[in-house]
Amino acid sequence: MSKVFYPEIRADHPVLGSVMSPQTEVRLLGPEWDSVVVTNSLGFRDGEHDLRCDVRRIVWLGDSVVAAIRCPQEDTFPHLIGPRLSAQTIAIACGGWCQREQYRAYQIYGRQFQATAVVLVIYAHNDLIENPTRMFAGENQPSIDNDELDQNILDEYRLAPLASQRTGELKNAGTVGQPDSLMEGLQSQLRAQRRVKALAYGLGLAASPYPTWPDMYGGMAMFECYQTHLSPPWKKHYDLLLEYVTRLRGRVEGAGSKFVAVIYPSPWQVTDASWSELTMRFPDLGRQHDRQAPMRHLRERFDKASVTYVDLLEMMDGADAREFYFRCVDHLNQRGEALVADLLAPKLSAHLDAAE
Repeated sequence: MSKVFYPEIRADHPVLGSVMSPQTEVRLLGPEWDSVVVTNSLGFRDGEHDLRCDVRRIVWLGDSVVAAIRCPQEDTFPHLIGPRLSAQTIAIACGGWCQREQYRAYQIYGRQFQATAVVLVIYAHNDLIENPTRMFAGENQPSIDNDELDQNILDEYRLAPLASQRTGELKNAGTVGQPDSLMEGLQSQLRAQRRVKALAYGLGLAASPYPTWPDMYGGMAMFECYQTHLSPPWKKHYDLLLEYVTRLRGRVEGAGSKFVAVIYPSPWQVTDASWSELTMRFPDLGRQHDRQAPMRHLRERFDKASVTYVDLLEMMDGADAREFYFRCVDHLNQRGEALVADLLAPKLSAHLDAAE
């Protein structure tokens, strides 16, 4: 069974593609979790925030790693870190987003909070392939080619709640459930990606500025970000991620906030054992791939561009993936969320103190 984003709690958004259903409270039951997800009027897993309050604020931008719907909200690392830094946590995140949506979300929502800091959480395992594919997926959304969203759109969605409200319970009952194992889920994703490849060719997307990206959806697509020596298409993928990050940093710093990027590791990256297990199942991952390669490639680019960042793999290297990640999905469990909060809080504190 392929990875499920619980479509029952998702709502369409004309600029961001999707957010979570606004003002919703649901219970998610799964093989390893039992959590309640409550969303605010903007469609994010967060409370309402009063802009009139003069408080220290940290805006967190991310995808399902930040939304962390399988863990209690108060136990997710952004909400654990907030009180330690005497800061209000503002989570702007949705499963399936990459830097494209995060960049737009900051323009529409994030900059209004006049945050002390904006933290962008990057999940290289997904984001590196999703950024270019989103650009050429035929989505009917405003372009950011000129680094601007239409002002009318910004005005319309500035802290304007989307009309939707539903309360209920979603049970993990097969049709909307999760795979029994992480490997089963990965294999199912690869099968689904091969179907996407055929569709992409049918749409004529091979002629895009990333002409080889449909080929990436065969076989080992999601793992090619682990290349030790990047092929030309994957150099472009890394460069595109950097482009989004530097654009976002410019927006954030232009608004007077501190910008920090956090590079989040996959469960296959944290130990040689978890990487070996993966390579045994997928023999194509050989000497040309390295579990630490994504962090190394991103660090090199961020250093050259003077991007402030925290590499979580440097601190989590050697951690037992089975202890800190769910077994059937590549996300942190509650122990993992607590570990990341312990590791990340002092790093962010140092960056904020230096900026103030």
